[in-house]
Amino acid sequence: MLRNLSIGRRLALFFVLGAGVVVAVVSYFTFVQARDLLRAQQRDIIRQALKATSASIEATEAAVEKVVQGNALLVEDLRLKPEESGAMLKRTLQRNLELVGAAVAYNPEIPAYGHVAPYAYRDGDAVLLKDLGKDDRAYEIGDWYQLPYQMGKAQWTEPYYDEGGADMLTATYAEPVYLDGDPASVSAVVTGDVSLTRLSRFLQSLDLGDTGYAFLISRNGTFIAHPDPAFIMNESIFSVAAAREDPGLRSTGREMTSGRSGFVTFDGLSGLEPSGPSYMAYTPIESTGWSLGIVYADSEVNAAVIELNRLSWAIDLVGLAALLVIALLVARTITRPIDALDLAAQTLAHGELDAPLPQAKGRDEVARLTASFGRMRDDLKERVEELRVTTAQRERIESELRIAANIQMSLVPRTFPPYPQRHDLEVFALLEPAREVGGDFYDFFLMDEDHLALAIADVSGKGMPAALMMAVGRSFLRSYSRLGGGPSQILDSLNDELSTDNDTSMFVTMFLAVVDLRTGHVRYASAGHNRPFVVRRDGAVEQLPRTRGIALGARAGMMFAEAELTLAQGEALFLYTDGVSEAMNAADEVFTEERIAGELTRIASASCGHLLREMNEALSAHAAGVEQSDDITMVAFRYMGGGSQDADAGRGGEV
Repeated sequence: MLRNLSIGRRLALFFVLGAGVVVAVVSYFTFVQARDLLRAQQRDIIRQALKATSASIEATEAAVEKVVQGNALLVEDLRLKPEESGAMLKRTLQRNLELVGAAVAYNPEIPAYGHVAPYAYRDGDAVLLKDLGKDDRAYEIGDWYQLPYQMGKAQWTEPYYDEGGADMLTATYAEPVYLDGDPASVSAVVTGDVSLTRLSRFLQSLDLGDTGYAFLISRNGTFIAHPDPAFIMNESIFSVAAAREDPGLRSTGREMTSGRSGFVTFDGLSGLEPSGPSYMAYTPIESTGWSLGIVYADSEVNAAVIELNRLSWAIDLVGLAALLVIALLVARTITRPIDALDLAAQTLAHGELDAPLPQAKGRDEVARLTASFGRMRDDLKERVEELRVTTAQRERIESELRIAANIQMSLVPRTFPPYPQRHDLEVFALLEPAREVGGDFYDFFLMDEDHLALAIADVSGKGMPAALMMAVGRSFLRSYSRLGGGPSQILDSLNDELSTDNDTSMFVTMFLAVVDLRTGHVRYASAGHNRPFVVRRDGAVEQLPRTRGIALGARAGMMFAEAELTLAQGEALFLYTDGVSEAMNAADEVFTEERIAGELTRIASASCGHLLREMNEALSAHAAGVEQSDDITMVAFRYMGGGSQDADAGRGGEV
């Protein structure tokens, strides 16, 4: 009969004598308040430790950066030869204990230096010197060389095992050295190595209590310092999250690799944690993009509170002993199924979704709740499996697309102004893919001292196939441009190359111009691309005459017509793709070429960079929040030479 009564009636019937609960409640709230106070204090302590440790690591890295920067200045200003650089590097290691190695890797493409890279490193207490280029070892393919060489600025590398160098787990700060101060000519890369093994020992030496420990992850989440050596360079915070099917840990990993700070409830990263919940505080290492985390157990906080309340609980228990005898006998009928259900719920909460639930008896609230838990568990198992599969697939795809986008954007010039030493031209470009990767591209480069090539193209289709076609087209464009010849000849060759084995039937529209920087004379050809605009000195805006030519890759053997015009000093060319002229708003209205001409007239005197920003803002205002449907690419070139041609001369025409 009792099982058919509601819990409320049983409580009202049997726990009239539950006055002892008041004592327990008071003691409990005292415990909770004391625990929360100590937790807050512990968090402050951990935050301070995190801040101090982060500052210490930042200071070490800052010192390394300054040493490398100083060496780079010496190599550049004094034009040190390899043997002179080797002596400098040995002195550097003798004076800077935070370094385990330092190098000056000369550009093997410069005959004056050759394939040589003196490298000083520590061997015990001694500082030794070796040549990383000895026996034609290809040091120039390493990330520590390629990153600053390609990016044109100092970089911290991802952690790696420096085999053949310091022969230990290291991270390298590398800075390019320019030939005669020319950013386009890297003569050498100067580096400094720090030992991550030494950094790991430093983190293990921190006083974080009996259970606390510190760890360090790289920009992509890989463990580079951890108390468990098996984790270092073998696991990432994401691989641990995937193995544990822990979306909370995966989310924390994203926060850490995004350079954010935080404080979260935590289940640990290895078998080092005590039983029970733990907490983790994390903060970024700004100079390298790494993230530092500190883990400590809640049990350490609770232990102090329990010790303080032990005497109070003992006294209370003596007074409650008599009530407990009666209460336990009565409450047993109620608490047994609830305890069993609570234990099962805790098991489910820890991810063990196959754990059995207690058998539901009777028709009271506990029985109905048990049945509901069973249905919830079955539904939850299905949803968790679906979420795991979907999340893993999405993260893999997102990661691959991010890498592809970075590679794609590295193919186009992104440093503006690109030729700061020249005053006869101004050029600026903008590319905004509609997806993670796109098919538009632009390029500009000096064919020789007096001729600049300008190109803009649009590959048919979207996504990865278009991006691959874009990379191929851009590579062939540069290759054929080096062979000389006019724009039409280059497009002829490029079309024949892209038409070969073009089973996907993808094609590329392209506009190519070659500008004589001495006179402002422009020769151009178009492969079915949108006609660029000319902005004259008097503010007039004209669209270039159409020239004969179909899209590249459509059919081999096609010939492309060539036209010419002459730019007066201060006159500009505006190149664009159909993602600009055909940008749509919510009413399906396109931006139109007439609108482009109007905007160019309004901002005719603006600098190239300001002109493109204004045009992009006009496109955004037109779209009014509508999702971008096509890649947006624009290039603005202004002839700044000293020519005095009549503004009306050379308005264009076929040749």
